[in-house]
This record gives sequence, C-alpha cells and structure tokens, in this order.
Amino acid sequence: MEKIIRDIPIYYEIHGSGAPLVTIHGWSVDHRLMKGCLEPVFQTVESPWQRIYFDLPGMGRTPGPEWISGSDDMLAVVLEFIDSLLPGQRFTLAGESYGGYLAALAVLQRPDVFHAAVAGAPVTEWRLYDTAYTERYLGNPADDPAPYDHSSLLPLAGELQRALLLIHGL
Repeated sequence: MEKIIRDIPIYYEIHGSGAPLVTIHGWSVDHRLMKGCLEPVFQTVESPWQRIYFDLPGMGRTPGPEWISGSDDMLAVVLEFIDSLLPGQRFTLAGESYGGYLAALAVLQRPDVFHAAVAGAPVTEWRLYDTAYTERYLGNPADDPAPYDHSSLLPLAGELQRALLLIHGL
C-alpha cells in the first residue's frame, strides 16, 4: 500500500489486528528488516498487535525527495505518516539502529501519541558513533559542535514521559 505524505508516496504493509505497533527500520535498508525480525515471532503466538511496516523516505519503495536534509525532516515525515494512518490513536513505536534513534526522538518530542517506544541499538549521542559515517553528515565536531548538540538525545532524557525500552548490546 501507499500513502502520500507531502509529495512522498510512502510504501507500507499492515499485518494482523489489534493495538498498533509501528516499526522503523535502520538506515539504508527497508521495511523487510523489521518484518523479517518480528513476523516469525508473531506467527508463533496469538498476537494482540497490528504490525505496521513502512519504508523510510529514500529507502526501499519510498522515494527520497531532495528537501529532506536531516533527521528533523525525516522525523516530521514519519510522524505525519503515522498521524494520517492512525488519526487520534495511541500506538507503540519500535525502531532499530537509525529507526531506534527516530523512535526514541519521537517519543521524547510527541509523548501524547505513544503508549511506549522500543529503541534497538539507537545512536543516542552522535559523538560516540562511527566517526567516518557521522562526519559525512554532521561534519567535524571539533570544527562545529552545533549539529552534534542538536541531534543528541541525552539532553532530552529528563523530559521522557512515556515508557522507552532501550535495547543495546556490546
């Protein structure tokens, strides 16, 4: 299925019925990552969850417009997509890697629409992530720390109002 948000046809799939569980995949993959991880589990149990898998703009079957220039734009599109798909409903959000970052940021910015969020392997502080990857998008923190300050989740942690499960391994 597709839903147009702004000028973007966002591809998505819905499986099951019940309480909405919206999933966000990591960077450069598509909805099949989360679907492949979760559906085998849901196939073995009676599930009270309606699972929603979608492709982030620029990934999978969803084109990426030029005007999306960072995570703020990406999150705005994600939240508009969810608002249009589940108007007035509370839901649970689960993301992995970059999707985990977006899930954690979303529950911090819009606690009114969430039951809870699950963030698997999210980047919470970009200064601690892979230097070559991060500097490609945010620049060198020694030259300009502002993008790193803006994208860090740590200063927002005290504002958390909903349950947020962080899953991380070493």
